[in-house]
Amino acid sequence: MDGINNIPFTYDINTQQWATEGTHPLYAYDDATYLVYYPYDATITDAVSEADLAGKLNSFIPNTDQSTRENFTASDLMIGTGTLSGTELKVTLQHCMSLIVLCPQGNKYIAGDYEYHSLYTSITSLQAGNVTAGYEPGDGTLRFILPPSVATDITLAYTTAESRTPSYTLTITPTKGKYSKINLTTGSGTLPYTIALGDRYLANGAIVSKDATMPDSWKKNCLGLIFSLTPSDTDQDHGWTHGYVMAAKEENFPNDIITKCWSTNSNYDEPTLTNYTDPASSSANKEGYTETEALIASYASDDRYGVVQQILYYRKHNPCPDGAPYSPWYVPSCGQWYDILTNLGGINMESYPNYMGGWGGISGARTAIGTKMNAVGGTFNLNSGSGTSRAFLHCSSESSATHNWSMRFDGGGNTFLTPLAKDLIGDGNKNSDYGRKFLRPVLAF
Repeated sequence: MDGINNIPFTYDINTQQWATEGTHPLYAYDDATYLVYYPYDATITDAVSEADLAGKLNSFIPNTDQSTRENFTASDLMIGTGTLSGTELKVTLQHCMSLIVLCPQGNKYIAGDYEYHSLYTSITSLQAGNVTAGYEPGDGTLRFILPPSVATDITLAYTTAESRTPSYTLTITPTKGKYSKINLTTGSGTLPYTIALGDRYLANGAIVSKDATMPDSWKKNCLGLIFSLTPSDTDQDHGWTHGYVMAAKEENFPNDIITKCWSTNSNYDEPTLTNYTDPASSSANKEGYTETEALIASYASDDRYGVVQQILYYRKHNPCPDGAPYSPWYVPSCGQWYDILTNLGGINMESYPNYMGGWGGISGARTAIGTKMNAVGGTFNLNSGSGTSRAFLHCSSESSATHNWSMRFDGGGNTFLTPLAKDLIGDGNKNSDYGRKFLRPVLAF
């Protein structure tokens, strides 16, 4: 084939499509094998086979500074081939480098039957071959990419919450296309800890006191705030016996997801969900995980359910690691929002006015939660609805065939946790414009 072109592609997160750059179109040939590689190199020309392409990239060297996501991913050389299937080009890429995952940790703590290691506070130095700075993705690890099959000395020094300064030196021969994960600990004894409401929960399962100052490494790795210490019986059966965490992170959803309401499947009583219609049973409903999983099982591929599309997108971009001591993210139930308002928002919900089957009134909850989120590097901006001062947030719970529960914050301190009664916010059913909501998920641990 003549005129082989080296064409760069860029992924658009909003359209979820790959777009070509430059002036060359991508021609469709049913009998052709397409060579694909990453990262793009404009100097590559006339590669006619996968082996030929690999040879042209033989001198590839990972970045010395991999501290940014861009530099880290640009160090991950991948090569593969693809063929057309209808109108889709399906490609299988193979990693040509090797990934090293270090888990720098401090002292071991025990809170009842919950054990964890404190997270490092800062990386003092790193030398791994030519690499002098690794990537901290926010999951409690330090990552960097090395060339394979070469014995490499790795030296790391870091500080811990206990003011320790451990350092390690090791030699590793990376394997092409594989990763090595190494836990680093101080080897000190176990310390006791008592978990409290408002404590911070980190990505490695560590818990930080609500009164502690958060260094940048902890902020980057903070999953959220503990808002309850009494998991439901169902969640305890899953092994999550200690409490619930409200996410610190707001996700930037694509336009086609963020504008969706809870469901456009109008006047349909979800058969897998219980209808909660009175304050007593609603405040006791902590089954957000069960309700979320039921919705996903029924509607994972049904784009009428905005609440499902949002939580699936959030999970995809904020995955639960294998072996983590906590659940995947899920949509909070009405009772879990009740606990958030009580324990993070500072509302005495027992004396808060009952309104339209739920609760409504003036409070400082929005400000209180926002202050706590800002302290851990999170956000609580909540600009949605019909104006910048009004925000609705998803709830997994249903109240009737036409309505679901929702959390609403308005300017001036208006705070409503209700089953979306129509005379409260206009036509506030599942499929109305007012039903468009943010997602602030929770997890159990």
